[in-house]
Amino acid sequence: MKTACTRTSAGRCAICAILSHLDGPRHTFDGTLPIDLHRQDGWGRIGFAAKMKTSLAMAAFLGCFVSAQAQPTNSFPLWPDGAPGALGNADKDIPTLTPYWPDPAKATGAAIVICPGGGYGGLAGHEGEHYARFLNESGIAGFVLKYRLGSGGYRHPVMLQDAARAVRMVRAQASEWKLDPKHIGIMGSSAGGHLASTLLTHFDDGRPDATDPIERASSRPDLGILCTRSSPWVNTCTGAQEAIYWGMILRPN
Repeated sequence: MKTACTRTSAGRCAICAILSHLDGPRHTFDGTLPIDLHRQDGWGRIGFAAKMKTSLAMAAFLGCFVSAQAQPTNSFPLWPDGAPGALGNADKDIPTLTPYWPDPAKATGAAIVICPGGGYGGLAGHEGEHYARFLNESGIAGFVLKYRLGSGGYRHPVMLQDAARAVRMVRAQASEWKLDPKHIGIMGSSAGGHLASTLLTHFDDGRPDATDPIERASSRPDLGILCTRSSPWVNTCTGAQEAIYWGMILRPN
């Protein structure tokens, strides 16, 4: 059941005050991230900054944490024959993507690769599927990346290699998956935001002579969202536990 905050003026809660600056609707608490900034620029209804080559904006992502659902079963490996530099063939050695598709009636053709946080020691579940479901509401396909971790014995640039491969794969498969290859973004929280920002500044155009067609595609994200969150607190309007997700929205040169 959705519960909307009813406070007004000086009596409204902090979340409503923040959202009022974003020209969005009042928040609801149903385990989703209900932000609508009324933009139609090929990315759906999310406010993705001004039409500039490099844009910077502040966004607030509101989440009510719910228990994780069963792990999706439609994941696929980034490298079917094994990832380069893999230390073995255990689950920790196999980077994957898990797709979440919007309703076809809402689909915009845009897609975002999602890098969960976790300090490179784990992957936070609520920073993967929850983000993807939110993006789906705006017609954007979400691809949750399971990248290799320091806790599994890996070090940079292995994680960057996984993120670059994820963007390449989504772009290379754009036609088959009914996506726009010029609207492939990346987002991440905490360590995932660090990984996303690293790719935003260390992409390449692909290798035209590669035997693997995916490696011929560019790893350049068309847009990046870098997030972090505040400490959770109990909202006095509803009694629900909440946290604000802050982020920068970027478009690389």
